Amino acid sequence: MLFMTSISLFGQTNQELKYLRTRNNYIEYFKKATTNNPDWTKVDKQNIDSLLVLEKLLKEILKNSIAEKGKINLETLVDELGFGNLDGLVLNKNNVVRDSAQVFVSTKSLFLDYFKNTQINSIDNLAKEQLDSIFTSAFGGGEAHATTFSIVKKSFTKDSQTYGCIGSFGQESGEAAAPDCILVLVSKGNFIYIILEYLDNSIKELRECKSMSDSLYSQSHKYEKLYDESNPKDKSLINKSVYFLELSYKQYYECYQKNLKDKVVFEKIRNQVINVMQYAEK
Repeated sequence: MLFMTSISLFGQTNQELKYLRTRNNYIEYFKKATTNNPDWTKVDKQNIDSLLVLEKLLKEILKNSIAEKGKINLETLVDELGFGNLDGLVLNKNNVVRDSAQVFVSTKSLFLDYFKNTQINSIDNLAKEQLDSIFTSAFGGGEAHATTFSIVKKSFTKDSQTYGCIGSFGQESGEAAAPDCILVLVSKGNFIYIILEYLDNSIKELRECKSMSDSLYSQSHKYEKLYDESNPKDKSLINKSVYFLELSYKQYYECYQKNLKDKVVFEKIRNQVINVMQYAEK
């Protein structure tokens, strides 16, 4: 959840400024409307109606893109699970050329405004952590978090930049997940395109990576159990649990990043990545 209810100038058009102000006004309204035992039936209806208004504004902003049949990417304007997705329209597998893909579309100005409180102020030389944040904001929703394992940077046309990644989505509180999808970020003209497509050829979980992660994950679980049993609660135990959980993710992903290129299947996957990247730049 990154967007804030302030507007910074990234060359936004009047339509984009109208969208941001309208979205921010709705967010402030729902903050007040959801205090002191609200009527949730009424709030839910107002939330749906407000999202439809914003979707209409986005369709006008993005009318010269492929997003004409898209739906708004925001799940809710109420500060709850699913709040805070990246502003734009998303096309699912039923209305895009590639049957297995989801395509998110936004403008550069809306994209940069969303990330204004981070170090993402352009799409040049994005680091792995920045790409993870971008893909999570576009397709994560709820508690799902995107992780990239391998990154290909390439441009097929003069006015575009493209990042193609092998990645996965998983819950931050659960075990690390093996890569199972392709994630592509394209900047082309005034538009930002983000594509999610699942792999044609699944990657068998690397035993050495799984074993390493499981060992650390069990350590995390052990300290979490000790914390639950402590009385009074020993915060140092939960801190250790979090430390080993984060370390299990880190070493699991680093293990994949190190070993994936040595696997024969990688070239087949890389070809699919390039294929999706080329599709995105059409």
